[in-house]
Amino acid sequence: MSNKIILFGLFLLLSIGTTAQEKSNSEKKTKPEFYKRGSLLLPNTNGLKGYIWVVSELNGDLALFFKKNDDDLPIKYKADEIISFQLANKSQYFQSIEIQKENESRRIIAELLFDGDFKLFSVNSDKNNAYYLADNSGKTVRLVNTYDLPSQANNYQIIYNYEYKDQLAEVFNDKPQMLSNINSLTFTKKNLTNFLIDYHKYNNLQYNVYSRVSLDMFAGASAGWLSIENASRIYSDSTLYSPFARFSIFGGISTSSGRFSLKTGMSYYYGISHQDVQMDYFENITCYMEDITKMSLASFDLNIQSEIARIGKLSPFISAGAHYYIFTKYSCVLTEEDYYRDLNIVYTFSDEDNQKPDPFLGITIEAGLNYQFGIPMAISFSGLYNYFPGENNVLKKGVGFSISYNYKF
Repeated sequence: MSNKIILFGLFLLLSIGTTAQEKSNSEKKTKPEFYKRGSLLLPNTNGLKGYIWVVSELNGDLALFFKKNDDDLPIKYKADEIISFQLANKSQYFQSIEIQKENESRRIIAELLFDGDFKLFSVNSDKNNAYYLADNSGKTVRLVNTYDLPSQANNYQIIYNYEYKDQLAEVFNDKPQMLSNINSLTFTKKNLTNFLIDYHKYNNLQYNVYSRVSLDMFAGASAGWLSIENASRIYSDSTLYSPFARFSIFGGISTSSGRFSLKTGMSYYYGISHQDVQMDYFENITCYMEDITKMSLASFDLNIQSEIARIGKLSPFISAGAHYYIFTKYSCVLTEEDYYRDLNIVYTFSDEDNQKPDPFLGITIEAGLNYQFGIPMAISFSGLYNYFPGENNVLKKGVGFSISYNYKF
């Protein structure tokens, strides 16, 4: 009965996570639980380290909230109050840049994608998605790719105007080796970045590319309980479920958003299998058999995990892993007592087996819920299913639950 409850819980967690995806996407932009580690450079300072939350203003510009410690009240900064800031292990770098709009000069916060003799910036907010190209003199051009809406005149297709190609041709008009690449250039971050990489390589110029995808390191520990099906020594063709305790330590890497993670570690298992049977032979013999098996195992673990959704401080997840198990201790004692009632005599037999079984492989499917109670800290509750393929394995399959503590560096 308990196994069915655990499996039902796994299914329920997956269902909740899927239906909550749309809601989580909107809350993600308004909830301050999504601060990231970073550093902020203000005028006349050496830089401040802490936690940063990038937000979108009503006019589409970016701003940020900053706090030095998790429990501090955040301070809001706009483009004209900062110089730059970095997020997620320096893979995302934002600067305050000056642009011209409607013959007026003003500053905005933009993400630096490429840094060299030319710089490429992007602004990705609720109301504004744009690329900006800046040269060494500080002159900044907003690259434009407007389009005409579908109509009868254009056969109800979206027609792009490709203004950015003329803009780039004007910037690189004295560099003929680049003009031929502009005609086939598409308006994407990847292709605009590659265009600048080709230019800098051709001219032997230094450059740096900033990636939006970054990796964070984390470590943690977990403890849990499992009910594992194992082979019976009394009935060779049957199995029984035995309780196991598990303790694990792990570490790994995750994307800065936390959506995907890869972790490796080691686990220790301890379980006791107990089975007793009483049966009558003939009319005068009663047989009592008891099998007590003590097992401890170590495993080397590799897991891939994905968050299904983000709902405030909660995030349902699923995980799959492969494990290599080694028995560190194996002790079996099988006792048989035959009672001859007519003679009032008891014969006792005992058989011990301390030979450790061979190492074996196993797989795990896990579903659970992360609760982020601090910016770098989280606790996880999960249910899991273990399967140990192979006809000769002592352990067959199992279900259980686990609680974990994670710390992101």
